[in-house]
Amino acid sequence: MEFLGATSVSSCADSVATVALGVISNNQRNSCDDNDSQVKNELIAFWAPFMLLHLGGQDTVTAYAVQDNELWLRHLLGLIIQLGVALYIFHLSWKGNWLSFLTILMLIVGFIKYAERTWVMRLANHAPLPERKLYEPNLEQRKLLADQADLYLSDRENYLKRYGEKIVCLDVDDIRPIRAEAVRLFDIFRRLFLNQKVTFLHRFLVDSVSASLDSQNTWKVIEVELVYAYDVFYTKAPLFFSSWGYIFRYFSFTSIIFVFVLFHLKERHKHPRIDLIITYVLLVGAILTEIYAVIFLSVSDWPRPRHRGLSKHLRTLFAPIINRWAKLMTNKQRWSNSMAQLNLLSFCLKDKSEVGQETPKLFAKSRKWIFNHMVPKLNGELEMLLYRSHKQISTDLKDLVYNTFREKLSSDSEGFSEEYNKYITHGTVNVEIYQSIIIWHIATDLCFYTDSGANETTNNLHRKVSKDISDYMMYILVMCPFVLSTGNAILSFENTCAWVRNFFEEKKLTKLPKAEACAMLISEYETSSDKVDNYLLSESLLSLAVILANKLSPMDGKWEILE
Repeated sequence: MEFLGATSVSSCADSVATVALGVISNNQRNSCDDNDSQVKNELIAFWAPFMLLHLGGQDTVTAYAVQDNELWLRHLLGLIIQLGVALYIFHLSWKGNWLSFLTILMLIVGFIKYAERTWVMRLANHAPLPERKLYEPNLEQRKLLADQADLYLSDRENYLKRYGEKIVCLDVDDIRPIRAEAVRLFDIFRRLFLNQKVTFLHRFLVDSVSASLDSQNTWKVIEVELVYAYDVFYTKAPLFFSSWGYIFRYFSFTSIIFVFVLFHLKERHKHPRIDLIITYVLLVGAILTEIYAVIFLSVSDWPRPRHRGLSKHLRTLFAPIINRWAKLMTNKQRWSNSMAQLNLLSFCLKDKSEVGQETPKLFAKSRKWIFNHMVPKLNGELEMLLYRSHKQISTDLKDLVYNTFREKLSSDSEGFSEEYNKYITHGTVNVEIYQSIIIWHIATDLCFYTDSGANETTNNLHRKVSKDISDYMMYILVMCPFVLSTGNAILSFENTCAWVRNFFEEKKLTKLPKAEACAMLISEYETSSDKVDNYLLSESLLSLAVILANKLSPMDGKWEILE
């Protein structure tokens, strides 16, 4: 919903600017020859470059999806057409006075802004990867990878000595080495954004970097890497921090200020009050947009160019300031550190107990009012938004993910471990990934609310982490199914919800607390594993989930399995 709103506003803004250019052009063509009309039309023509400027968009947002960058040719065509319209308007209104020359200056600024957006979109879509021997295998390396691919799996240490480089331990209190490592890793994973393959050499370099970092450093590098990726694909940062970017930014900002001052001194006495207000709004808006872009992009994690031309004395003088800035950049919060949660059983039971958790009191009360008065009138998708919540990601969860990833790197098997396989039923293995997520989500919920050992500290920690991951995966499945490339995920979710609701309504459990309802649900099914094949014929995934929960409940290490 947030994405839809942002893209709609952006599309409307572009459409308004395009229509405004057309209206101005039509007015210029049909204008009268009297002096007052000519003065007014000249001022209206002065507004045309601002439409180009706004079509160039903000420096902080150039696209709303990676696929938007593929439309850079369409934006190039739009640039040519809209620039032609603006030049046509300027030609009709040319008088050779101060306002005409100010219009020329704003036309150049508008062209730069629009061209910047088009160029950055092209860079994000077609930019060649950095030609580094470390990341791009040469002909000899490619031949070796083709002939001896098993070397990667059998002898990683020797492979690193031959093709890799030493990984320097990172200081978590200094953003500069963390930023450098994040950029290097992005050079590898950028291939995935551009639908390119990752070679054995790239995979091994990721392994070597991961093996050299602890959990805290790993998450910090990933955090900076994702911010860097956002800047590359969705902002003008690649151009902003280049030499040409500095030149364009300086020229644009000083030109707008110059135009503002000269217009105020030379033209403000010649035009009606309402026209002056519109003109000042356009000028001030352009200035504020430039200032906002400079501030926003200045605090980004984009690598700054090294000022090698500075003298040793100046570098010594500015060293404390640079180090202080690096410290602030290291400690700044780059994301919410939270993950979305969606629980299937709460959604089916209309359970309001979790509504308002970790939210301001006033907001929690308003959400409960919506549940009581508006939910019955909403459709399913909008209703699910009301059951969505967010939970802070704990250090324990980060450490768990990190340790699991390290274990997978050190293991030669790519599937589930044998210890894991023996605990699960055949039904959960033979289903699609989205069906498996639903089964394990319900099983986790049932075990969570019927666990007798929940008071043990260690057990309770694994219990909470398992619940958070389970609710997050359900959110991804239902609200962001494109992440998993699932086929009938929404249909399976709706069918399972129907089965759950029917069960609770038939047993008259809808008024019970969630814990009691889960206990009743799990007690309705037999625990014998020889019944599994019969349940495979059922259209509902609920049966398989309850069977799995019954099988896991008596186990001491069930939460390690559910993690």
